[in-house]
Amino acid sequence: MKIIFTVQIDCTQGIGICVMEKEMKEIIQKGYNLFARYKLNGKLDVCPCCVSEEEQELLLSIPVEKIPLDLLSVYNTSAMSEEIEAVEYKYFLPRLLELISEFNFPAHSVEIALSRMAYLRSGEWSTDETDFLEQYMKSFFKKCLTKYPAADFEDLEAVIIMLSKTGFDISWTTEMWEEVKEFSALMHFVQTIASGVKVTRKGNLSIDNPFADGGIEFLNEWLNDKTTILKFKSSIEDLLVIQSYTGAFVTEINEVYETLNCPGK
Repeated sequence: MKIIFTVQIDCTQGIGICVMEKEMKEIIQKGYNLFARYKLNGKLDVCPCCVSEEEQELLLSIPVEKIPLDLLSVYNTSAMSEEIEAVEYKYFLPRLLELISEFNFPAHSVEIALSRMAYLRSGEWSTDETDFLEQYMKSFFKKCLTKYPAADFEDLEAVIIMLSKTGFDISWTTEMWEEVKEFSALMHFVQTIASGVKVTRKGNLSIDNPFADGGIEFLNEWLNDKTTILKFKSSIEDLLVIQSYTGAFVTEINEVYETLNCPGK
């Protein structure tokens, strides 16, 4: 079940989104400045069957900030050595992050857009790079939470899975989800329950995504935590009582509400 809502955004929320857009652009520029120290050596560690000679020449010659989405997607999803070349990946990383910040994911699936990041050993990230990446991920996730629908992609859990595959600790995402008070955050929760989870025989909620792995167990635990459930159930109750919604919207919201009331909840 896929729920699509049309949400009216008030002036203060619109101002908040504008502020976040400005903050995101500043973070992206910081990334370009930080990773500008990495240069390509005239060749790429890619599979020639995946990336043609012409595409490789373009990747080597076009300024990194101008590489188009389709071309970077070819590079980002191509076969590479088991030990990815850190300098090469860091060279392209600012552009990858910029595209993702605009909801243009350089991969065939949102969930794997940053998965190559995990191939770099922890010691290959400097302190300033680690700090920057954590700042970027938190800003981008908040941007997703404060806009509904954030973009034309699957549920918000797809973004959480993408971030989890970087190898960084992202357990803060659930705390941020609770802290963001905008209507959009509630709608993302409803959408996740409606089409992003399955109910196990024991009545527990579990993320239902082919890319999900052990890296998001914290998310499953959060979805089944009684405090989380009570908090969002209360918000849904307020939504149904205060707002004058009718038809399919109410039916779908009620189905989500009943899911939260299933045995084990």
